[in-house]
Amino acid sequence: MRKFVFTAFVFTAAVIFAGCCSTFDAVEVADQPVSAEQLKKSGIVAAYPGWKLKALSFSYDDGHYADRQLVKVFDKYGVKATFNIPSGLFGKPKPGNMVDPSEVKTLYANHEVAGHGAHHINLPRKKPEIVSSELDGDIQKLPELTGKKLLGYAYPYGRFSDMVVNIMRPKGLLYARTCKMAGNFDLPQDFLMWHPYCHHNRVKGVAKKFLDYKAEKMSVLIVWGHSYEFIARRNRKTGQMSKPSWHVIENFCKEISGKPELWYATMGEIATYVKATEKLTASKCGNFLKNNSDLPVYLLVNGKKLQIEPGKTVRVK
Repeated sequence: MRKFVFTAFVFTAAVIFAGCCSTFDAVEVADQPVSAEQLKKSGIVAAYPGWKLKALSFSYDDGHYADRQLVKVFDKYGVKATFNIPSGLFGKPKPGNMVDPSEVKTLYANHEVAGHGAHHINLPRKKPEIVSSELDGDIQKLPELTGKKLLGYAYPYGRFSDMVVNIMRPKGLLYARTCKMAGNFDLPQDFLMWHPYCHHNRVKGVAKKFLDYKAEKMSVLIVWGHSYEFIARRNRKTGQMSKPSWHVIENFCKEISGKPELWYATMGEIATYVKATEKLTASKCGNFLKNNSDLPVYLLVNGKKLQIEPGKTVRVK
């Protein structure tokens, strides 16, 4: 009878890969997921698809008809964006300002549609039942228009509170974007409070900064704004018309597109993949990792590329 002798030890962050598993049959997967910090201590880094460490995404609010032109810019340069639409405002309060519901599926086909509060109200000032209703409105309506599950959300006016986040948490959304500037390229600690890097009005020099950034873990650049800010608009105070500024986003996309080291993805794609990496579990001895998600997971093990298919267990040490 074949016997296996295991070295007893305590499974902690400090000794995650201690132990002596030597064969596939000896694998006993731990109950607790492996954190990025635990992986790092063993020379393992979770990477984006293609073993990339930097991701770029755009996030644009309100579903304004200028999205039509913005989508053309993004598609021209092969970048991805999330468009946040208040589903209850189609035709209101200014009919014609928003895209038509009938074009949502085709217009945003290469991108993502996320919620923005059914009626775009300041959620922290409302009663909990109103907040829940605003969220549910988008969760129900937007998938009907896109044919896809709603993954995320952008807080109207960027306003959120503990109350709002706590109501959102059981709704099944993966992330929610604020308007607070992150100040770095780190992934959020809580995806329901995902701060973008900057507004497109402050994008000068950002492309070079991100491309020069030496990422040692999964990093991200999120640029946000409103597509109507690029069109000619009348100043409410002076009555004068502004000049179109499409060159701002066009030049930025031109500078940062086509880079092999970047993963161009929607915010939903990024959040979904990161959640997949968080489902990794380790054998008790630490020599094996199991991918418990539905997506392939890409790892850099002491600089070497390793891909773990969904449901598979592989030796990492």
